Amino acid sequence: MNNNFTLRLIKTFAFLFICYFAVGQCNYNFPNGQSTVNLTPGDCSPQIFGGFTPGTMTSICGLSDATFYTFSFCDPGAGANFDSFLTVYTDGGGSVIIFNDDACGLDSEVSFTYNGPEGGCVDVVIDAFPCNDTPGGTGNLSISCSEPGPNDCSGAEIICSSGGVAFNPSGPGVDDFDNPNNDAGCLSTDENQSAWYYFEIDEDAPANTVLEFTITPDGGNGEDYDFAVYGPDVPCDNLGNPLRCSYAAGGCAFCPDTGLGQGQTDQSENAGGNGYVAPITVQPGQGFYLLVDNFLGNSTGFNLNWSGSAAPWLNCNPDCEIEVSADTDGSYCAGDVVNISGTVITSNGGETVQWSASPAIAITYLSSSNNPNPTVTIPDDATGTITYTFTATEDGCDDSDDVVITILPPPPTSPGTLEECADADGNGTFDLTSLDATVGSGNTVTWYDNPTGTPPAISNPAAYVSMGGTVYAVVESAAGCESSPQEVTLTLDTPDCDDGCQYTDDSVDADCNCVNTPMPPTCDDNDCNTMDAYNEAICDCEFTPIPPPDCDDNDCNTDDSYDATTCMCVNTPVTP
Repeated sequence: MNNNFTLRLIKTFAFLFICYFAVGQCNYNFPNGQSTVNLTPGDCSPQIFGGFTPGTMTSICGLSDATFYTFSFCDPGAGANFDSFLTVYTDGGGSVIIFNDDACGLDSEVSFTYNGPEGGCVDVVIDAFPCNDTPGGTGNLSISCSEPGPNDCSGAEIICSSGGVAFNPSGPGVDDFDNPNNDAGCLSTDENQSAWYYFEIDEDAPANTVLEFTITPDGGNGEDYDFAVYGPDVPCDNLGNPLRCSYAAGGCAFCPDTGLGQGQTDQSENAGGNGYVAPITVQPGQGFYLLVDNFLGNSTGFNLNWSGSAAPWLNCNPDCEIEVSADTDGSYCAGDVVNISGTVITSNGGETVQWSASPAIAITYLSSSNNPNPTVTIPDDATGTITYTFTATEDGCDDSDDVVITILPPPPTSPGTLEECADADGNGTFDLTSLDATVGSGNTVTWYDNPTGTPPAISNPAAYVSMGGTVYAVVESAAGCESSPQEVTLTLDTPDCDDGCQYTDDSVDADCNCVNTPMPPTCDDNDCNTMDAYNEAICDCEFTPIPPPDCDDNDCNTDDSYDATTCMCVNTPVTP
């Protein structure tokens, strides 16, 4: 039998084997029931869901468009105690998206890019290999996601240098050849477990350099990798026919290696090829897409190594048909809300946009990281400079522009204390403006009676009447930035005015002036007669007549009367 014919039979049989399972894996049967897992669109944090048994189907909903998903029994915390087989169908079982058996031991894992309605669903049929619906065992399934993976042309990894590439493709992603403008060429089974790359030759490279490469499967003999190269200078939605293509079956002359070079002159080969096709003569500035596909879909990785005179001129800054601008740079205060904008100037209309930030924490200040015109809410305690980068990506090309926000420092403040005397009512009249220069360091100061600086402000800070306590100064710089409210303590005092007053008992008025209160003189009653009364109110003696002495009427005649008032005898004639 012709060797080429034998190789074609081998590869065709493998293709039919894969198609058998991919098109009707267990005929979309799930006799042991079905369930639903509801995800949150946009939430890509890994989640574990349990209780899966063979012969069941789970509708996984809440998917995000253009997002790379992985459903795995292999992740930490996941796993099954049966030989799991995973198949992912479009919602309702319309067609197979991807399937896998034994990605890690007896456990399975699938990865794919979901392109569908936001919040949509896929159906995951879980069986025990091969298509065994008999209940027995349970499994925990891990679900995670990320941005589109390199198994789609739109998510192609950009080659930046001639350094080697190591990767393990996990699925076919979306059908890049569903577009009639894209031809799979010799890859008659399209994609199985694929990886896309974009590379470009530097503008400064010499003309007519030669590019070669070798793809070496990690598994060695028995592995089967294929590839196709598209270009030069074609977009993902109009790839056309491959410039180079190899579909050689396992066991070929150069197998398991495949690539460009080895003295070959053919530009494309089918299953009967030897694994290599002719190198590519490239020109400065030309760009190409490379599709690498693991035909067997057995989750065995590969290494890609570049060679030829063009290899040193590989450039990761492709000359793309996309251009953006971003504005507006500026200086702002902490607490400000700022509008920034990104504009796609040139593209083919299929771009995606994204903002990033330095420092990274500043991305949380944005109202949206994928809206070209977000708002930035600068925290009250933010300082320094923020650089926001607006990036648009399309067909493996991207362009970026920056917006630089400088956060102005708040004006300096100093604490203060103000002291005044209390009046008769216990109040003090404070001139708060006397502290403006001290507290505000020469900036504008507005005074408040509350710690948040909430209006209204104190209406007459030059004569603020208070029983003491705390007021708050908000300082505004010439640039319009405000400080946080600065505390100022108001103190009431009753000074000791006695030392400057004439009399010890002088009173003190509201202005701390001494008010003379005459003291009564010291009275001395030594100058009063013994029987005088002393009037303290007037500090004077009052005359009190001395009662008459004790009179003796023995000197009076018998018939004399006695005048006790005058202590004298009064002759009273004797009646004859």
